[in-house]
Amino acid sequence: MINGKCCGMDNLIKLLAIVVTLQCTAYCDHGITASGEPVRDGICAVDKINGVLVPFGMKITLPDGTVLTVKDRICGGQYNNHLDRWIENEDKCWEFGRRDLVCRVEVAE
Repeated sequence: MINGKCCGMDNLIKLLAIVVTLQCTAYCDHGITASGEPVRDGICAVDKINGVLVPFGMKITLPDGTVLTVKDRICGGQYNNHLDRWIENEDKCWEFGRRDLVCRVEVAE
């Protein structure tokens, strides 16, 4: 109850963000993402987080403050807690390497 009134489903507070450790890598393919958009800076590929398929449009913030938008898939929904960020060239991908990062996952607006 809020202010003496019963709350319906419209008044439920939804989860806006979670913090989770993701295994992060990088890719540099040039083409179209699984969402149908061209690859570009600021996007990433994610299949599942904590076993749940992540919808396109979700925002993920890396520890350095970089905000990425999920626009691609890694392997058709098979990977869990793995983020693959798009970077412009292979040398920079190798430099990024493989890292376990604590990330903030937000619901798309």
